[in-house]
Amino acid sequence: MNSRRVWFITGASSGIGLSMTKTVLDNGGIAIATLRKPSALDALKAKYPSNRLHILKLDVVNRDDIITAFKYAERELGRIDIVFNNAGHGIIAEIEGTPDDVAKKMFDVNFWGAMNVSKEAVRFFREVNKPQGGRLWNISSTAGIFPFASFGYYSASKHALEGATEAFAAELDPKWNIKVTLLEFGSFKTRIMQPESSPEFPVHPAYTDPTLMGNIVRGLKNNGTYGEADKATSMLFHRLANEPGPPLRIAVGLDANNSIKQKLKKVEADITKYESWSDDLH
Repeated sequence: MNSRRVWFITGASSGIGLSMTKTVLDNGGIAIATLRKPSALDALKAKYPSNRLHILKLDVVNRDDIITAFKYAERELGRIDIVFNNAGHGIIAEIEGTPDDVAKKMFDVNFWGAMNVSKEAVRFFREVNKPQGGRLWNISSTAGIFPFASFGYYSASKHALEGATEAFAAELDPKWNIKVTLLEFGSFKTRIMQPESSPEFPVHPAYTDPTLMGNIVRGLKNNGTYGEADKATSMLFHRLANEPGPPLRIAVGLDANNSIKQKLKKVEADITKYESWSDDLH
């Protein structure tokens, strides 16, 4: 069953999106690979038959591109089984050192673009697929739960995606058989830290102290322990895609699991410590 599924993948030009595309194809699946510059997949196009690799231009900030891509899937393939909603990028800068226009453009991709793809995916699963149903995987990040200094607005964009996705999942009628999962990715060997994917701005003058967490995080960005992207996408293809009752969230990578557990413990400790302050408020 898995090898016959149709996968709709955004941000397929590099990183996790490209790895997922290759994993699908190498395991006999059908991939609709979408990206802003289709020529980036010319090498892949030469390797796989056109009835299994469909390459489409899609900029997720363009609603017409999204609609056109899903119409193509309906016309040419008749169904989509899994939407791998991956397109996104980062910014490395302190909150005070991030230009507003740059942060807003990132939100257009990471949040609004991802949610517009999500809405079209749900409509497709409900109204086009026969029988109804499908899997929507929204690619989040450890930063969506555990925000990182110097990645403040990136973390915020993923927090927004987390909240909207969870609310959207709760709104869906169970009889539509649409399964929604947030993938909390940790650190993997991709180009996400390269300037074209995560532009870095100079340290704000007020934050030059090297002991500040933001500067420590900046220093670690190219020296951390990173997972193998192909191993992650293979696990998702073979395990999560076949999980009959998939979770709303799954942490991908040991660092993601550890960081999120640390955050949840801190939240629980704070809430418990001050719980009694609410005793006389009702």
